[in-house]
Amino acid sequence: MAEEPNASNPNNIEMNATAHADSKVTMVGQLNAAEVKFIVDDIQPILERLQQISPPESPGVLKAGNPGKSLAYWQGRTAEIAQIQQWLTDKNTFLIGIEGIGGTGKSMLATKIYDKIADFPKRFWADVSNGAGFSDLARQVLTEFGFPVPEQEAQLVEALVGCLRSGQFLLIIDNLESLLQPDRQWGSLFYGDFFQAWVEHGGNSKVIVTTRERPELKGFEWLPLKGLQVDEGVALLTVLGIRGDLTQFVELVDGHPLLLRLVADLLKAEYSQDQSIWAILTTPWDSTNRRLSSCSSLWKYIGR
Repeated sequence: MAEEPNASNPNNIEMNATAHADSKVTMVGQLNAAEVKFIVDDIQPILERLQQISPPESPGVLKAGNPGKSLAYWQGRTAEIAQIQQWLTDKNTFLIGIEGIGGTGKSMLATKIYDKIADFPKRFWADVSNGAGFSDLARQVLTEFGFPVPEQEAQLVEALVGCLRSGQFLLIIDNLESLLQPDRQWGSLFYGDFFQAWVEHGGNSKVIVTTRERPELKGFEWLPLKGLQVDEGVALLTVLGIRGDLTQFVELVDGHPLLLRLVADLLKAEYSQDQSIWAILTTPWDSTNRRLSSCSSLWKYIGR
């Protein structure tokens, strides 16, 4: 099956498919402005919902060690990686923040850095999405890097800063927003003390955080992370086996990586005979005539 724009109308999509033997079937569908608005109206709350998703695990548990995220379908982010690499070699940069809404790929970008940057012989990944206490994080980092762990909690900030100053280590703290209160202040005082001390004293080690919200703290170099570039989003959908007017759809969702993955999974699950963006754009309206049934499926997929 092949699709191409209808020359008589740029909003039309022409689909050609072989039915039996050499016979040919042609379908032409028009994606008009009203339908695009309906699709956008449905996608926006999905994006908002993605920002609110949080892991349903036990609070206070630190998930540490390696990222545990697959880079099998990695696409693009060349400029973002180059910027972070520049900061990693800057002797005056100690704290790097990757900021963005849920699902933009903050953790994936940090994973790419963790796996591919060779200048740090020792590195530690800490996922604090469950609100892990600073004591747990500091003790595990000190142990992993082979440093003594003080018994008193109040001594852990100084010990961790001293550890990082003594070598060239990489510490990545994922999902930092989980440690912040609604006013963007720290839920645990020791985290604020540690970041402030590290900014003041620094060293050859680097600390990278990912977060949906910036803490009230100076000393960060911030990388605001947006969606994928159009060509990167098209490449992602293509490698996932999706066909159709991919450029239009990637633009429609601003290249949001997680939403692109969700759409790909939805197409494979519900449209196994036609894994093309056409399948979503031409899905019949529901009884209220205001929501695509496929978008309702997306809601269910992300646990509305």
